[in-house]
Formats: sequence, C-alpha cells, structure tokens
Amino acid sequence: MVSPSGESERDVLEPSQLDPSVRDMVARSPLVCFVLEITSGVIIAASPRAESLLADGDGEVIGRSIEDFLAGEPVQGANELLVAGKLMGYETVRAVRRGDDHVEFHGWVQALRDSVPPRYALAVAWQKEESGNATGLPGVSTQLPPVVGTIDGDLHIERISADVERVLGYDPDVLIGQPLLRLVEQRDVANILLALGHAAASGNGALHRARIRAVDGSLELCSVLVLPLVPLPSAAFALLPGDHVEQGGDALFSGQAVQMIIERLGRTIDAATLSRQLADAPWGTSSRLNRLSTRELEIVRRLAAGDRVPTIAESLYVAQSTIRNQLSAVFRKLGVHSQQELINLLREMSVPSPDE
Repeated sequence: MVSPSGESERDVLEPSQLDPSVRDMVARSPLVCFVLEITSGVIIAASPRAESLLADGDGEVIGRSIEDFLAGEPVQGANELLVAGKLMGYETVRAVRRGDDHVEFHGWVQALRDSVPPRYALAVAWQKEESGNATGLPGVSTQLPPVVGTIDGDLHIERISADVERVLGYDPDVLIGQPLLRLVEQRDVANILLALGHAAASGNGALHRARIRAVDGSLELCSVLVLPLVPLPSAAFALLPGDHVEQGGDALFSGQAVQMIIERLGRTIDAATLSRQLADAPWGTSSRLNRLSTRELEIVRRLAAGDRVPTIAESLYVAQSTIRNQLSAVFRKLGVHSQQELINLLREMSVPSPDE
C-alpha cells in the first residue's frame, strides 16, 4: 500500500520502533493527544483519553489511521503545507463517530520535527463546548504569556497587549496602526503570509515560526499564530516568544521534546481562544486596553462574561490571591476602584462614540 506522498507502509514508524520515552510521555498526558505519521495519518502513540475517545473503550487505535474514526473531510491542503514546511501547525474541527452519532471536536496539529519534510505530528483535541482553559492543562497558563492582538484588512495592528513592551520593548500605543509584517524579519515574511492565506482560505487558525524584530533591532524567534476574522483578511494573532527548538535530527523526537511541544501547544491553543474572544468583545478595540497584559486581558474578559474570582482562579490554575492582585493592577491601569466600576467602564467602551 502506498501513502498519499508515495511512501510505502514500511517507511511508516511502527509503534514498537517509537522511542519508549515518547510513548510514556503521551500516555501520561491528561489531554486528548496523539502522535501521527503525517502523510498516512497512522496513529503511533495515544493518550488514554485519546484511546477512549476514538475507540470508546472497544478496540485498538495504535497502528490505525486517524481517519478510521473521524467523519467529514480533513482541512484541504493542510497536511501538504505541513510536510512542505510551509506551516508549523494548523487548526481543525472534526467529528468523531459514535455509532449513528457524531461528537464534534476542536483540534490542533503540529509538526514534531523541524526537518523538512517532517514525518510526525502531535495532535491535541478537545470538545468545543469545554470551558475554562481550552486545553485544561495545569501549569500552561502560569508560564510566560504570549502577546495577543488583532490586525485589520490592511494587516495593520488594531490592538495589542501590553506584554509587547516586556517581550520586544515596544510601547503598545506606538504599534497601533503599524503593519504587523514590519515587525517580521524579511526572510520570514512569506511564512506569515502563507499562514494568513491558509487561515483565510480554510477558516481555521494556522501556526508558523518567524523572527520578530525587537525595538533594539535584535530578533526573537516566535511561534506566530493567526486566526481569521470577518471581514477577511483581518485576523487575530498571538506571538509566543522563546521558540528555540534546535534544527533537524531525530533527537527532537524524544519524550522530553514531546513534553515541551505538548506544553507549548497548550499555550498556543489557549492563546487562540483568548485572541478570538477578545476580537469578539465589543470593548476590544479600546486603546485603553492596550495598557493591559495578556493575562490581565484574559481576567477582564472572564470577569465581563460573569465569572468571579474563585471561578477564574480555578480555570487558570492559580490562587485566588493571584487573581485579586492582578485585578488590583488592572484597576490602577484603568483608573477604577472595584470590579463593578470595571464592568461599568467596559460597558461604556462598548457604546460607539457619536462620530463613529
């Protein structure tokens, strides 16, 4: 049998050949996650939740194609772009067969190696109606937060979180109205344009790496996430700094590497969730909110949605005192003195000014 890329089945990594540390790492994951051979879709490692989801407690999943368990069509062209190194990862929405019923899941697929073409990918999935952190991965939300924002149809920055000053040195107000691609190293501009093009064509998010220029001229290698908004080609984006994966080699395909990628992919998924929700918020375009960090924006969004401190703390896996301290910082930055004053301010921001 020949895979879509022309590889024979013997070229697909058998489960018995997989580094045991990778199998062990995936088996300990609390997420629905798989390791796949990209071109064939064969599952070579799966977490317990993934096996339960696909087989529903009956039958083996290792060594079978992921498509055996899914309904509907895969994202057109996504795997081809992954294999060609033109995407680092992509978002998908698929349905898992349950007898005569289907259960819809949201997912991200990311190449496990930096070599071109990559052979293996990590897939993480969750039910769309799940609340809190999209991944539910403890510890992810306590790490370095990404920079989130949106761009308009001319690819100019509409809003950006205050973390951009700490990460890249820019005053966020200075970046408003500037082209996002001006921050990208010239040799990586094509990567971001391809990610934007795929996101616009598929309606799903896309992920790639790019060198982002800091205010002092230095370059920071980042994972760059883009998500399509309406009207196209406007988009939400997130920059996750510190993407220092070594280039090439099977050494990347190890348990330690997979753990790092699972955690980083969890941060990517949570960044995607926050970026979309901020873009949908009626108060999201206010320049006053550029004073807030990504974490502070997330807390404000949850508060505006009706969550209270204990619920927010539980969702983000932090102490309630941490949330209260961060809310105090929000109050200072926005010139309010209580949660109710903050909510009232957000409501005022959602009312268009007379000249709009």
